[in-house]
Amino acid sequence: FININNNNFEHKRLFYSILEIFWRSIQKQINNQILKIDIGKFNLENTNLMFNRFRKVADHYINNFESKKLLLNKYKKIFQKISDTFLNIDNIRTKININLNDIEPNPENLNKIKLLCVTWNVGGSALPEDYELFELFTKNHFYLSGQSPDIVIISIQEIVPLNLTNIFSNNNKDIYKTWTDSLKNSLNAIFPGQGYVKICDPNMVGLYFLILIKKEKRSEMLFKGFSEDKKGIFSSGNKGFLVFTFKYKDKIFSIASGHLESGLNKNEKRIQTLKEILNKEITVESKVFNKFKDSDFWIILGDLNFRIKLSYEQAISLIQDKNYKDLYCMDQFHLAYEEKKNLFLKNSINEGEINFAPTYKFEKDSDDYDFDFEKIRVPSYCDRILFCKKNGIRVLSYERVSTLKLSDHRPVSAAFEVFWNKKEEEKKEYNDFEIMNKFEE
Repeated sequence: FININNNNFEHKRLFYSILEIFWRSIQKQINNQILKIDIGKFNLENTNLMFNRFRKVADHYINNFESKKLLLNKYKKIFQKISDTFLNIDNIRTKININLNDIEPNPENLNKIKLLCVTWNVGGSALPEDYELFELFTKNHFYLSGQSPDIVIISIQEIVPLNLTNIFSNNNKDIYKTWTDSLKNSLNAIFPGQGYVKICDPNMVGLYFLILIKKEKRSEMLFKGFSEDKKGIFSSGNKGFLVFTFKYKDKIFSIASGHLESGLNKNEKRIQTLKEILNKEITVESKVFNKFKDSDFWIILGDLNFRIKLSYEQAISLIQDKNYKDLYCMDQFHLAYEEKKNLFLKNSINEGEINFAPTYKFEKDSDDYDFDFEKIRVPSYCDRILFCKKNGIRVLSYERVSTLKLSDHRPVSAAFEVFWNKKEEEKKEYNDFEIMNKFEE
């Protein structure tokens, strides 16, 4: 009933969390002699004992309950939920993150930081004067709940047209400055009184990367490092990625902003680029500091250019029915994620639930998807925000911004909360069972 990797600490930890909830629900609902048998505190290092004791409890119920049918009916929904969850063990973190969204860990025991990420391919469009970018920052958990992010990460692709002049000269400082000023002013208008300041705004041809932080948090960012990987035409940088690494309190964060190869038939290259990002050596203060994937927390965002493997008509039909689940099942990233040869994806990468229509390709200034008989582009989820499969990071929202129609892409935003135990000298350690108690309440 449960296929679990006993060598995977994260899988075990998540399993025990769900088992804890299930066991407590039985204890509360049945007044039975078996309640004298307790499976005890869950020891993550003693899997066999845990399973044997739980099996003993389960066998007692089945053998002694006056009606097996009554037992099965009474707990059919619970068993089904657990079974359904573990049929897809690698997506369990997303499910648990959703279930635990309302839990507010005790701030006295945790370091916590709120991140807002935004990605948008603007298609080389010039930013019109007085064009309002406010809505980039309003369709997210923080704004809608009256909160504000601590750090804002913005990835813009094709900030200039990807022509030969821009690829090989890259003399567009005024354009970058215009976007920086507009984004910063819009952010401070949406979250007044926070005083967001720029940390960095590196660029690579059409790829532009802006990171801002609350002024009051600036002193917590202890150091930073930057690197780039140019791809595309003659490795000139019209495609590729930028990596920014920083230390916040005692944790290392790495953010990759990318624009990957385009085209339905270039998926192997895109997957290979993701692998390169994960294994890239990150540089801090001119010194190599381990690999990207070994950072305490990391995020990859940008126009990752994954396509939907359906006909245009099939995709449009699913979009009209708002059947995004079936649409996503034919997404190239999702399909690659399920292939055994790409096990590194499952072991490393998470993504929030996609519950919105594809972000590409639209007719400009329109809600209609583009249709060109000469070059048909199936509506696809090109614009993505991925994050590390590690404890302590959860998605609060993952949304498409539908109202900004400057280009043939729609922006995507994701709100994250990242938390970790304070050091012993700061506060007592925060443990999983405190979280479970809050969940139960």
